[in-house]
Amino acid sequence: MDLDTLYSLEKVLFVDYDGDDYAPIVEKWIEDNQDYVDGLTS
Repeated sequence: MDLDTLYSLEKVLFVDYDGDDYAPIVEKWIEDNQDYVDGLTS
């Protein structure tokens, strides 16, 4: 994972979100970064 991708994930989890249920946040991040996620399994 390059630094920009890692930063975008950290930002949505720890900067932009103030809660305990990370599942919807991660699901949204995956949707927004589908190309990266698809590349993990190909």
